[in-house]
Amino acid sequence: MKRRLDIIGNQDGIEAVLGEPTHGTPPEGKGWCGSFAALNALHVGARLLDQERALFDAELTARWGRLVACTQEFSVWWRARPTAAAPASDFFLEVDS
Repeated sequence: MKRRLDIIGNQDGIEAVLGEPTHGTPPEGKGWCGSFAALNALHVGARLLDQERALFDAELTARWGRLVACTQEFSVWWRARPTAAAPASDFFLEVDS
């Protein structure tokens, strides 16, 4: 099965990888609820990030209802804008899972 990952980048490279949407409303205190295959697909896509600056952002994941792996700078910038909608992707990848 193919899983879609949305990629957000800039002139310096890839800033974030957005995985699949959550399955319904996550349980209290949880940022995301979904299949292991979706999590595994995000892991594959997150390898495109600079591993020294990469993180899994649970706050943005909960806010946007999608798995989010991103650079620290991306996380800080979007957390400072709590009412902003998720950014549009620059391109997407399909990952086998």
